[in-house]
Amino acid sequence: MCQSPAMKVSSLLFLPFLFTVPTVAQTTESHEEHEHFVKFRTQVDTVTPYFKVSKGTTSQNPWNHLDFYNQAKNFQFAIVTDRTGGERPGIFSVGIEKLNLLKPEFVMSVGDLIEGYTEDVDQLNREWDEFIGFIEQLEAPFFYVPGNHDITNEVMEEIWEERFGRTYYHFLYNDVLFLALNSEEAIQGSGGGGIEDEQYEYIKRVLEMHPDVRWTMVFTHQPMWIYENPRRWWDVEALLADRDHTVFAGHYHNYVKRERNNANYYTLATTGGGSRMRGPLFGEFDHIVWVTMTDNGPVVANLLLDGIFDDDIRTEDLANMVNMVSSEVAMTIQPGFNPNVTQQEYTAKIQNYSNSPMKADLHVMDATGTTITQTIPLDLEPNSVVMQDISVDHADPIQVKAAYRYAFDGYPDLETEQIVTLQPQFFHTLADTDRRVKVDGDLSEWGQLRYSSAYALDMTSQTPVDPADGFRFDVSMKRGKLVVAVDVTDDEYYVPGGNPLNQDGIGVIVDANPFGRSSQNNLDQEKVFEDWFPLLITPSDDQVNELAYQSIIGKYMSGALKRTSTGYTAEFEMPLKAIMRRMTEGDGTFRLNVLMNDFDRNGDSHVTLGWKPSWDQPTSALGSGTFAFDPEDAIEEITKEE
Repeated sequence: MCQSPAMKVSSLLFLPFLFTVPTVAQTTESHEEHEHFVKFRTQVDTVTPYFKVSKGTTSQNPWNHLDFYNQAKNFQFAIVTDRTGGERPGIFSVGIEKLNLLKPEFVMSVGDLIEGYTEDVDQLNREWDEFIGFIEQLEAPFFYVPGNHDITNEVMEEIWEERFGRTYYHFLYNDVLFLALNSEEAIQGSGGGGIEDEQYEYIKRVLEMHPDVRWTMVFTHQPMWIYENPRRWWDVEALLADRDHTVFAGHYHNYVKRERNNANYYTLATTGGGSRMRGPLFGEFDHIVWVTMTDNGPVVANLLLDGIFDDDIRTEDLANMVNMVSSEVAMTIQPGFNPNVTQQEYTAKIQNYSNSPMKADLHVMDATGTTITQTIPLDLEPNSVVMQDISVDHADPIQVKAAYRYAFDGYPDLETEQIVTLQPQFFHTLADTDRRVKVDGDLSEWGQLRYSSAYALDMTSQTPVDPADGFRFDVSMKRGKLVVAVDVTDDEYYVPGGNPLNQDGIGVIVDANPFGRSSQNNLDQEKVFEDWFPLLITPSDDQVNELAYQSIIGKYMSGALKRTSTGYTAEFEMPLKAIMRRMTEGDGTFRLNVLMNDFDRNGDSHVTLGWKPSWDQPTSALGSGTFAFDPEDAIEEITKEE
């Protein structure tokens, strides 16, 4: 049977058949130890490479089509990485356009193709239809690999299987074995990636069947080698140790090349996913990975929008140096809590955590940007600390801007900056409710709520606005529980389902670390669920709602919401045990903020409202929203509850 190279064959892969295409020699079906393959064979000089793909049990398959551009021995293929997890629209489609210009043999993925994280079937199908619309523009074959945004629950897993069949599979291309793995088998979301027994046995069987391939390429979403408990991944590494192999992953939106297990392991950056885009030194960029298979193994190039880099764009050594200085806050300033004093005294502590020299320039301004103190230059030796006093003759807000330059030996200088806002704060108090609070969304037992939203940011223009909607809230500590009550005014609901962050909702963030740490606005996106308690709830049609991300924040947290004639009310409950474990003895403080997502005009308008500016914004004053209580009372509350 003769068919055009453009004909799509993926829907027929469950049947045995033969292909002949221009310059393609006649093939026969393979029956290698229960493997059923479709073979593509070309004649290039005296070399006869071929393509084989394992047969699935359904008519669906995890690729779009198998129309390869060519099958030369030393071939090129491309890899796209995370598109979602804070998608920046338009980037991935540009990547598809670039791929069509580059003409790879085929394109691999490493997951996070849709936003997911929902059980709404209609929403999931819309997201998959959108993504497949991108892939329909791609001229090369595309091979799917699941990420945590693609499979986070059983509903998402079922939709994947309906559309693509298998969640893990393998194929041979010109004597190179490709393993597309599923790090999401346990359905535990971000940080919970691993290999389960059944997939491990599959991998073991496939590797045993193909002991003499010239290379093995492994693709997975989560880089399981950095986890403490990736289940059978360590056994998989043991199987790979004695063969030539390369491993590609995504997930962290941060490029790092590692040498481990006698091979190169790559954690890739983004192809449109959430990123601060600070450049190669931070491993933050949009790229397409271009892999050329040679007699000596794969050659990896990173194709960025502004150039082409080799695979040493960010080595593990460089990543460690950059992470050391960027993950630690170089400047800490303890905020004052006496707003009635005119003369305010602060001390900035600047620390160089690196093994390289560092220069720091401090500049103090008022809220309008007018200079209060001229630039203060500081030179810091490796692993040293400098203290700098700052004095102002008023209690109004000031900003301290610090510009840092690190001189890394053998690398370009790394430049970063930090901006903090200082304003004398009050220690806030807990509500003294007469009755025990029942977390049901009914706020009748609270009385007057004392705190209200005071800050709003238009997310489109990134400018402060004066919205008509808003909220009031209060905080109570009773019977071993910390409870937050919020009364929301919202004249237009937008709750389409899907990602909770992309619809109306109210959230509470609690930082229960010691005051010296909690006051510093130190945001680490990868540790947000470890360091803080971010609780979120949306006003769906249900009278009582569950918290978003319940499986991540813990079942011991709870919440309830009810719609009202003017908006909705919500209550959030956190056991003191979960909070007290992060406090040093005698601290007696925690930091809290309430944030509201307000979408109007069917989602076209998006404003974020807060009691205080979000802690990741420079306008958020250090220490704002700090509550004080007697730790002995809290311990007594816990004892009573027990």
